[in-house]
Amino acid sequence: MSVPEDLGDLEATRISPAHLPPAKKVRLTTDDGAERVVEKAVVVGRNPSSPSGEVLFVMKDDTRSVSKTHLRIDGTGEELLVTDLGSTNGSTILREDGSRENLVPETPMVLPAGARLTLGDRTLSVERVQ
Repeated sequence: MSVPEDLGDLEATRISPAHLPPAKKVRLTTDDGAERVVEKAVVVGRNPSSPSGEVLFVMKDDTRSVSKTHLRIDGTGEELLVTDLGSTNGSTILREDGSRENLVPETPMVLPAGARLTLGDRTLSVERVQ
């Protein structure tokens, strides 16, 4: 008959460090140099509000071409998604090759790498941060 090996206290649980995936960060840069790095979805506008708890990014606009709550950017997944939130003057994707694509209100679209966004008369760059 073999002697059972000592397994120690079987009631105690070993604590191991959590291995969470790193948060996906996104840098927003306006055409006047304002910059912010976010780890959550963000709502951009002249005076944005969000009932869902997204980060708010104020884009100063003296000409009032940017709506109060203009655009949502979500970089928490694999792709950067942009959604026009029914803004008055719309939003456009400006691709690196110079082509443009207007966003359809309330319809998320993938923002290609290197592309910028126009919100009214203003321009916004969005990029992943490592």
